[in-house]
Amino acid sequence: KCANKECRQWFHPIREGQIVCSYQCASAVGKEQTRKAREAAQRKAQSLQRAAEKKERAAWRQRKAAVKPLKHWIDLTQRAVNDICRETELAEGLGCISCGTKTAFAWHAGHYRSTAAAGHLRFTRFNIHLQCDVCNVYKSGNIEAYRTALVERYG
Repeated sequence: KCANKECRQWFHPIREGQIVCSYQCASAVGKEQTRKAREAAQRKAQSLQRAAEKKERAAWRQRKAAVKPLKHWIDLTQRAVNDICRETELAEGLGCISCGTKTAFAWHAGHYRSTAAAGHLRFTRFNIHLQCDVCNVYKSGNIEAYRTALVERYG
């Protein structure tokens, strides 16, 4: 049977491996095979391109993760400085700078001038003191009592 889908006639092959009945059918089958080969090559090229793009995106994500923004490092430093200030004052036996309590469930490192209002004082030791959770969170820093305690402590 002829391999050309448009012909499909029965024929007796003259040569071994002959799959078409005439030159016209051979031309049509050859064009079909060429088209299929071209499409397969295009699919393979697209697949390789997608794989390369995926690899490139993964490398970009890895580079992006390695290069953290400045805010990330500022936040890490702020956390470390706050921990040092809080633990130092707890070790010295000092209580909350605003209300004076020494028994609190949670301790914070309270800033007299907030980091949003005065970023340049963010890491200054004289601006960071031990504060209880109630004063720092619920009383917005309890600034009036904080100020009097600062005057008593530093003059």
